[in-house]
Amino acid sequence: GASLHVLLDGSLMESTPRNGRGFASSLPPICLSNPKWNTLPGLDLDFLAPFRCLSVRNVLDIFSLLLLEEQLLFVSSVSSLITEVMETMRNLLFPLAWQGAYVPRLPDSMAGFLDAPGGYMIGMHVETLTTHEELRRQLGIEDGVVVVSLDGGGSLGYGAVIGGTKEDLKPPRKRLPPKPLKDLEKRLQIICKGTGVWPGQDLSYMDSAFEFSTPPSKAASSTTRWEEEEVADQVRDAFLRFMVELFGSFRRYLPPALSLGAALDASAGQDGGAPVLQLDLFDQERFHG
Repeated sequence: GASLHVLLDGSLMESTPRNGRGFASSLPPICLSNPKWNTLPGLDLDFLAPFRCLSVRNVLDIFSLLLLEEQLLFVSSVSSLITEVMETMRNLLFPLAWQGAYVPRLPDSMAGFLDAPGGYMIGMHVETLTTHEELRRQLGIEDGVVVVSLDGGGSLGYGAVIGGTKEDLKPPRKRLPPKPLKDLEKRLQIICKGTGVWPGQDLSYMDSAFEFSTPPSKAASSTTRWEEEEVADQVRDAFLRFMVELFGSFRRYLPPALSLGAALDASAGQDGGAPVLQLDLFDQERFHG
C-alpha cells in the first residue's frame, strides 16, 4: 500500500505565513505506511529499556528463565519502567510466545497471587528500594520465584537452593548453548556501547505525566549512532538470530519414520509411545562442543 500523509493543524498550533497566501502549519506531516513484508512485526516499544536498568548478562539470565517458563517478579519504583521492560522481554522470545500468566502491575492487596503455580511474569511497584531478602519477607515470596529489581543498576534475587546440583547453581544463561550465547552477548554489548546505554541511569522521567516528555539528559536516554527504530531492529535481530541458530535445525532431531505433520500433532509420550523429539541428540550437538 501507498503511504498515508497526515497533516496536523488546528487553531492552537503555531502557524507561519505561506507566500502571502494564508498560513501553513509549522508542524511537519506524519507519514503512515505499511511495514515491509520482510520485517519483524511492528511494536511501539523501547527495546533498549531492559539495558537501561540491567546489565547485558542479567538480561540474558532473564531471557533464559523465560525460555524455561520460570516464575519472575519484576519490581521498581518507576511504574512505567516495569511495563516497558516486561513487554520488551516478552517480545524478545519471538518467534515463540509467552504462554504463562502475564500481569504488568499487580496490586499489593493481591500479592497472594505470587503463590500461583506455573510460570509467570508479574510486575509490582515498590516505593523505596529494598533488599531482595526484605522484599521476600514482606510479600511472603517462595524460593522458586526470581525477583528482578530494576532500580539501582538492576539485580536478580534467587531463593535458597537446598540440595541443588552444580547445574542449578550456575547463572541461568549458562544453560543456553555456549556458542550462540556468546555471539548474542557480543552483539548486545556492541549495541549498548554504540548507543551510550548502561544500567543505573536515572529513569524517573518515564513516570512523567506528559507521555512525550524529553528525558533530563539526552545522552542518558537516546541513541548516539542509530535512530530508535534501527536500534530496535538491531536488538530484535540479535535475539532472532539466536533463536534461529538454536531451533532452525529442529527437523534433524525428529525420528526418521515420523512425518513433520505427525510431529506437530503429537505430544511426547502422551500415547505411551516414544517421545517425538530425540532430546538426547541435543547433548551431542556442536553447540556444546
